[in-house]
Amino acid sequence: MNFLNKKVLLTIGLLSFSNSVVGHVWTFTNLTLKPILIEFRLLTHSHVYYDVINPGENSSRFEWPLGSMKAGFCADKFFVSELNDNHLRDIFGRAIFPTVAEIKHAIDDAPARAKMARISKHTPAITMESPCDSHNFNVVNDGGKLTVVTKD
Repeated sequence: MNFLNKKVLLTIGLLSFSNSVVGHVWTFTNLTLKPILIEFRLLTHSHVYYDVINPGENSSRFEWPLGSMKAGFCADKFFVSELNDNHLRDIFGRAIFPTVAEIKHAIDDAPARAKMARISKHTPAITMESPCDSHNFNVVNDGGKLTVVTKD
């Protein structure tokens, strides 16, 4: 292998590793009385991530630690929607708070993901001032309107 090929391979290797150098965690805490749906998107990454958080719980399913292939990506935007009984029945088959296992199954299930996508499209996108930093958020119901507050 000649010197130029080694240099190119080394450069490609370093560039691919640099995306995995910084890990990120975005945590959401649900301070409302209903389950909430979070749709989360990373910059330069086409996959959309979802989570359902029951009242009084927090979640950090949007966690990509050091070494993860998604660790170096910054947040693009996220959507937060409150789930009513009809939404719960449509996604989980019943109108009660879902368990962690049911949420995990729904997040991985294509038809459930399509239903979640339709729900989240009715809320405005939320962008962050510092999208490349990890954040902790509280989601509160402020007079019938969901508000996302940074806890950092």
